[in-house]
Amino acid sequence: MPAPVGRIAQSIVLVVALALAPLGGALAGGPEAALTAAEALEYGEHLLRNKDPDGALEWFRLAELLAPRTGGVDLDLVLLRQGMAHELRGAPTLAVATYSKVSGPLGEAAQLRAGVSAFAAGAEGRGDEALRALAAATADAELAATATLLRGSLWVEAGRPAEARAALASLPAAHPSRAAAERLVADAARPLHLKSPGLAAGLSVVPALGQAYAKDPRSGRTLATWAALAAGTGVAGWWGTQAESPAALGVSGALGTGMVVVWGRGLWQAARAAEATNTAAREAERARLRAAAAQALPALPRTPTLP
Repeated sequence: MPAPVGRIAQSIVLVVALALAPLGGALAGGPEAALTAAEALEYGEHLLRNKDPDGALEWFRLAELLAPRTGGVDLDLVLLRQGMAHELRGAPTLAVATYSKVSGPLGEAAQLRAGVSAFAAGAEGRGDEALRALAAATADAELAATATLLRGSLWVEAGRPAEARAALASLPAAHPSRAAAERLVADAARPLHLKSPGLAAGLSVVPALGQAYAKDPRSGRTLATWAALAAGTGVAGWWGTQAESPAALGVSGALGTGMVVVWGRGLWQAARAAEATNTAAREAERARLRAAAAQALPALPRTPTLP
């Protein structure tokens, strides 16, 4: 069954199960025969372990609906699992919102995941604050170190080595991952050589030179087009002058206008190409740093896992 159809069918089954749960219990002789929140939670965890966060989320939502009726389950645990499902299905903003509802003994675990999810959602400041506050408030030294290392690692992955260095300052000097974290920050601090859009445009005073500097694959085509138009302008102008031909002079003027247009467009293309080259370089660097961070600090819980 195709994945979208399968999820729709699964949702229908869940709704029907919820609607018929009381009836099923009554027909069987008691509420013990009805679906319970604990069972729904267990089914969701099974799907989560089998890499189906969308299906798991449906069961966790059902567990939340059943909890007031059947009991037998910690609602904070259900919410924590919902947040994990959101995180694994690539919805970090929803994950942060769900984790924020968790309190009690599971509050620290939820706060750790909320910090990671906030970084993934692009809210680095919020994520950093959540992890910093957790490291400062928890009585668990290992959890505090994990939160601090995550702060540093996630700032590195975001391309912000200065913030990473500041975050890791509170990590104990004797911590076994301190040296690896510092090497990671030093690696991230290496300058990234980017292209200057202004310089690219300036170099394009010489046709296609700025585009070549910006690594624009269209530079050769621009040069060939400009050269052809320049040659045509010169030949038509010479012929028009020699033959006193207004038509040839008109063609020369038209070709000259095209030459100027190609030249001007080359300036704009060079600047845009430099920006595109820089964007690609930054994305490649971030991918490299993510891989480096995972290799340097492999034990960090970057993604949620069930116990």
